[in-house]
Amino acid sequence: MLEDWFELHIGLEEAAALIRTYEVQFLPGLLQTEAYAHAVTRLGYPDAPARTTDRLVELRMARQKLLTRPDAPKLWAVLDEAVLRRAFGGPEVMRAQLEHLLEAAELPSVTLQVAPFSVGANAAAGSPITILRFREPDLPDKVYLEQLTGAVYLDKQHDIDQYTLIMERLCTEAQTPQESSRFLRRLLEQPG
Repeated sequence: MLEDWFELHIGLEEAAALIRTYEVQFLPGLLQTEAYAHAVTRLGYPDAPARTTDRLVELRMARQKLLTRPDAPKLWAVLDEAVLRRAFGGPEVMRAQLEHLLEAAELPSVTLQVAPFSVGANAAAGSPITILRFREPDLPDKVYLEQLTGAVYLDKQHDIDQYTLIMERLCTEAQTPQESSRFLRRLLEQPG
């Protein structure tokens, strides 16, 4: 049940040298725990049989191996604070997810930043963005905009420049990776 538009995305991730992503609703698939992935997949496919949900989650978990391979792409993720406060799957699932994020942030291939509520709406107009840069110099960057039932891929230089500018602004306004790790630890300390 893998959609063509997502199969293309998996291939692009495999070929990428740098994946920059900003998420406002869910954590990026490359950083999700299995339990969190089950919770959000069931939201997206509420009528799907359990085996379909299980297969989609297995695929998501397999994709994460990308981050620990010797030639791993660099993943630079900016997470909106709201993503971290939505307890998909319940408090225990979210606790394990926050712990997983702290572990992932220690990987040499991962940079993690939190965009706190104070960043406001001026940075990204509230939509998720992924920009992929490739090892092959002949391949242009691609902007990936996922929607509920599909995705849009942009590769015109003007579009790439606009989204790169938004991403740069987000990275500048978000907490540093060190501040972001402290923020995640504070969230873990809160009763939940």
